[in-house]
Amino acid sequence: MVLDHQKIEGGAITIEYSQNITSVEGLRSLRAIKGKDSAGYSLFVGHNAALASLKGLRNLAGDLPGALDVQNNSKLVSLHGLEGITAVGGAYTNKYGGYSLFVQSNPLITDLEGLRGIKGELPGSLMIGYNDALRSLRGLEGITGINGKDVRGDSLTIDRNARLPSLKGLE
Repeated sequence: MVLDHQKIEGGAITIEYSQNITSVEGLRSLRAIKGKDSAGYSLFVGHNAALASLKGLRNLAGDLPGALDVQNNSKLVSLHGLEGITAVGGAYTNKYGGYSLFVQSNPLITDLEGLRGIKGELPGSLMIGYNDALRSLRGLEGITGINGKDVRGDSLTIDRNARLPSLKGLE
């Protein structure tokens, strides 16, 4: 993997299991991710106890060749900063496998507006679950199809988002 402060070539970005990272401002000059890891992720942000913002990724633009996964970030308030991502080109292949886009267990996010740049079909499945404050699926309107399945055979899973009143945003 090569990081030239503008793009990641041949690998992924993983930000995980941090107790102290509150923002990703140090990545503000990042323009592209042109690779994925061996599991199929291009961008994984998970299990970060203090991470409140993804706005440091605001200059990231274009297609991701692998999956996008944002999960278990207890202080994350939105997905803003990801608006420049225009497509997700792969799916990860672990024991749960098959997801192209996975947003789960981020208890403070209220919408998915940060994903509004993603257009077209997903090659893998889509999971939005356990986001306790989620009130809207707005931001997913550009997704026109889902071509993959998870290990249960589901292409789309919207699960246990306690405050989600409707599926508007999927039309």
